[in-house]
Amino acid sequence: MKTKKAENVDCDEKVKKRKKVKNVSVKNNVTIQLKSDTNKMRAEKYLMKWHEDRNHWKFEKTLQIWLIKHMFKSSQVSEETFQIFLEYMSASKGQVFQRIKDVCQNIVQSANQWTEQKEAGLSEEEITLKYPDLQQIHDEKYLRARRLLQSLDDTAIKT
Repeated sequence: MKTKKAENVDCDEKVKKRKKVKNVSVKNNVTIQLKSDTNKMRAEKYLMKWHEDRNHWKFEKTLQIWLIKHMFKSSQVSEETFQIFLEYMSASKGQVFQRIKDVCQNIVQSANQWTEQKEAGLSEEEITLKYPDLQQIHDEKYLRARRLLQSLDDTAIKT
């Protein structure tokens, strides 16, 4: 049997551990946010350099991957940066070009199918049950996918 003093010590230790875990998670969130902001700034500089001074621009795979991963989020890729990103992707070739095009086509098709089902009178739950792979696409993502797809299609026509 534990004494009251021993129980209090155990409780104090548990509280300290919880506070420590909470503090660590707060620090991790701040670190993640700082890293995200740093990547955002690096990606913006990368695209600006590509846009303004291609002779001194250097390809960076990690930044290209970051841009592709966040291309539909205006919180990560501003409208000004996205405009340059459209040109950047239009100049790309090969697998990246095709992969981006496929992703955008899937987003546009999903959004169109979702809209058709909503207009047919189905609820969101009914659509989800009937078409489990179909998901509602946010307007921002849909609009950016359409713009990117149009930009890539215009490039394909020119070549």
